[in-house]
Amino acid sequence: MCRDILDGTGAFPLSVKLSIAENLEVDIAGGIFKTLANRSRTMQSLELEASFEHLRLGYMQNADEHRSFPLLQMLCISSWDAEDADEEDLIKTFPNSPLLHEALLSETPLSLISLPWH
Repeated sequence: MCRDILDGTGAFPLSVKLSIAENLEVDIAGGIFKTLANRSRTMQSLELEASFEHLRLGYMQNADEHRSFPLLQMLCISSWDAEDADEEDLIKTFPNSPLLHEALLSETPLSLISLPWH
């Protein structure tokens, strides 16, 4: 469903607000993150609420593709279980975001998300 909606937007800039349920199966969550990664070049704002485990697995599944977010200006990540993570779990999804000027990490330590001005 998520893929169908995003695919229907073509090359238009996107603002996405997404909440992923804690009990969502890992492979389904992985598909959602794959869809988001495929649309990374058109993403202007992203508000994402998910477990840190889903965020980490989504990053790991798409890390080899070195996604860039050239239009991303606003990022909001809320993760309710990030306190169990350590620096080995660093998510490096957003360093290629030259326009990113606003980031809100709610319940997510800054040390776990790599941002372009780090």
